[in-house]
Amino acid sequence: IEEDALRRAMADNPELAREFEGKLTEKLNAARAKEEKDKGNKAFSDKKYEQAISHFTTCIELDPECEVYWSNRSAAYAALEKWEPALSDARKAVGLKPSWPKAYSRLAVAFFGLKLYSDAKEAYERALKLEPDDAGLRKGLEKAEYMELQQMREKKHVFFKKAKLNEPSTAGTTSAAAPTTSAAPASTSNKGEEQPKAAAAGAGAGKPG
Repeated sequence: IEEDALRRAMADNPELAREFEGKLTEKLNAARAKEEKDKGNKAFSDKKYEQAISHFTTCIELDPECEVYWSNRSAAYAALEKWEPALSDARKAVGLKPSWPKAYSRLAVAFFGLKLYSDAKEAYERALKLEPDDAGLRKGLEKAEYMELQQMREKKHVFFKKAKLNEPSTAGTTSAAAPTTSAAPASTSNKGEEQPKAAAAGAGAGKPG
């Protein structure tokens, strides 16, 4: 509706349209991006995450400097357990608005999904510095701390992986080294405290803005 009104205004006043062409185009793009965002949020609520990603991608194409669109697409990717693109979009949101706690919570959720619990913990800590009274962020931090401790006990922490890579090879060994565990978790359900998505919901980062 807003886009149609702006187009009518441009048609009614060509001179004004020429004078402010750039700004009007920017406003038109922003208006269309908002409409796409609403569609994306609706698709997300309906658990149509691929559709949500498509709408948020259009938002980004129209207004790439808006951190909300990157954050929303990160949430949609996380809902599909596509942790790498979720992380990439979260990083972009943080870069665009470093003072926004939700951007760090998106980052934390993506790190958690990749089982990078130390990084998830750091992201939650940074979010809590900006919003110290947020119970969801506090819960997410506690979960990341717990999972990091479990990882260290099982010697699966990134510290142990790096140490193993730096060990000298044994002479005369004929068998190949066992492959390291993949960073991406197996497919999980939305429920249960032990699942990455549960941590995302607990951190208040499960829904788009």
